Amino acid sequence: MKKLKSRPLSLGSKIGIIAPASPVKDNNEIEASVGLLQKLGYQTVLGETARPWEGYLAGSDLERRADLERFWWDDSIEAIWCLRGGYGSARLLPDLYLGLIARNPKILIGFSDITGIELGLWQRTKLVSFHGPVLTTLKSDFSVNQAIKILSGEGVAEPLPWPEVNRNYLVFKKGKVRGPLLGGNLALVSSLLGTDYFPNLKGAILFLEETEEPAYRIDRMLTQLLLSGALDSVVGIIIGRCNPGEGKPEADLIKVVNERLFKLKCPMAYGFPIGHISEQWTLPQGISAVVDFDVGELMLAESPFRDI
Repeated sequence: MKKLKSRPLSLGSKIGIIAPASPVKDNNEIEASVGLLQKLGYQTVLGETARPWEGYLAGSDLERRADLERFWWDDSIEAIWCLRGGYGSARLLPDLYLGLIARNPKILIGFSDITGIELGLWQRTKLVSFHGPVLTTLKSDFSVNQAIKILSGEGVAEPLPWPEVNRNYLVFKKGKVRGPLLGGNLALVSSLLGTDYFPNLKGAILFLEETEEPAYRIDRMLTQLLLSGALDSVVGIIIGRCNPGEGKPEADLIKVVNERLFKLKCPMAYGFPIGHISEQWTLPQGISAVVDFDVGELMLAESPFRDI
């Protein structure tokens, strides 16, 4: 199946804003997100879910799915940017109108729980989506600049920049590999196992991130992936900075990740700027990349966008 690539963002592009998982409770956060995109030079359209909701979901499954598909129908909208993760995106997968998405590829960006939609759409349609900041976390200059650069079709064939601060890079196994980038939030990746939406990881560079999970839960999720055999054919594993939660040492989590994954033969390292951190990369799902684990260098080897 051929990769489905969209058009890149350009100044003035119209961006749809939705919450396909959990809601944003504070309307000021929503207004700040809209204001940021407008300040950057883009038009914005709020979906029905882009407002405060009660409970842990931003509307029913039907309402959240309809919001996503409504923007996909609208040819004037070139990108869909998720407000936040939380929980609930995978619930949409069985009823998504895949034919609509396949006929009209466009940018979809988010992370955390949005991993469920990204990997599900990759597996079923080969849509290239983007694992990057949700709008409520898009606050640092580094994350903003890196997201816009990638979404604009730049940054190919050059190493992705690292943030200047909070670097804690640890190499578990050295090596340099090439393969398609696939992954996201560890809880969502492991939850898709055994479904029609779990991606084929053969030859892939798997990237994982997690937050506020104690070491034993990280252990359990990694063990599940190992026991399934899903990791047997990956060519590399990159782990983002994982926040173990208040009062819990990051060293314990790193020890578990190393111990669980070290039996695999592929190169792997911990500490990439991916996931629940203030300064994060935006990575295109399914796009070929070259990773030099010795020095923590990641470079896209193809454009995430189709030729215009």
